[in-house]
Amino acid sequence: NGRAHKSPEIWQAYQWARDVGFPQINIDLIAGMLGESDDKWKYTVERAVAMAREAGLTTLATGLSRGLCVHYAADGRLELARSRIDAVLAALEASGHREQVTNIYLSARWVRDLVLYAQDELDEALVSAGESFAMAQQANNFTMRSALCSVFAPVHYLRAEYEEAKRWADLGLEIGEAISNTNVYLTAGVLGLAARLQLGEPVFPGEYIERIEAGLRAAGS
Repeated sequence: NGRAHKSPEIWQAYQWARDVGFPQINIDLIAGMLGESDDKWKYTVERAVAMAREAGLTTLATGLSRGLCVHYAADGRLELARSRIDAVLAALEASGHREQVTNIYLSARWVRDLVLYAQDELDEALVSAGESFAMAQQANNFTMRSALCSVFAPVHYLRAEYEEAKRWADLGLEIGEAISNTNVYLTAGVLGLAARLQLGEPVFPGEYIERIEAGLRAAGS
């Protein structure tokens, strides 16, 4: 990688800088280095979270922890993801983020809603996502509203509630297109198409396939 230092030297240099009394210490997290694995990257981020907490950088630590929870859920560590995101939300609520309806609080709720869906806690996921969506409307946060549609649509689809799945998928696409949030295209496009097929409705797959392909590009696939 053209970098002579290894992680133990980073932690040592960080401690030296703190001991000397530097008021601000920056650390770069660079993903995709030669020989890096998913486990090594998660370990690096976990160490960064610990360092941020030690330095009193609560917002930074919270943001990193929220991102880690998505990875924990994706690789099947659902109980860990649930306990961590619940802790993140508790810390944010204790700091007044719920009353202020901050962006970081909304995004943490979205992660919790995704974890509930992944755990097959479908009833709880719908209730929680409903509260999250109402908060996102209150805060005029279109990004979170479009993201939450990608929780509602698959939950309703799994419950064989295809009209509701179609409605939420279409709303996700509508909001996503309005704000150019292509990240929601994949889930919303697939479920919008699938729900219409289940309902026996006429389908023009071209418009969905175009959005699904855009979603795959946005996801790096």
